[in-house]
Amino acid sequence: MATPPPIKPPEQIPPSLEVARHVTDEEFAKARRQFIILWSGTMAAPLLAALILGALGFVAIFGWIGLAVLIGIGIVAYIVLYALFPEAKKMSTMRLRKYNELKAWRAAKERFEASKKAGAAREDE
Repeated sequence: MATPPPIKPPEQIPPSLEVARHVTDEEFAKARRQFIILWSGTMAAPLLAALILGALGFVAIFGWIGLAVLIGIGIVAYIVLYALFPEAKKMSTMRLRKYNELKAWRAAKERFEASKKAGAAREDE
């Protein structure tokens, strides 16, 4: 007779979140902070250039070429910031994308265990 498969204890992390098991809060915070700086700088550089070059009449004089220069400034800003902030690259990995789900799962598990203990205490009374 075949034995039934073992029941999975509730303490185990779901397989979809297993990849984020070893991520720390510090690692996630640093990667997220650098990711925000990366994209903020990427968007701010062409806007700042547009203000400066627009004040000089560059875009009005050169038209589409002026817009291409602004796009080029944004691309160069992204490349430079990507090199300056290497931790920002980690935000695109599955480990850090699943980390928030893992934190939510752990918090829900802790709330469930606390309510289970409170229910057991009420039954004992």
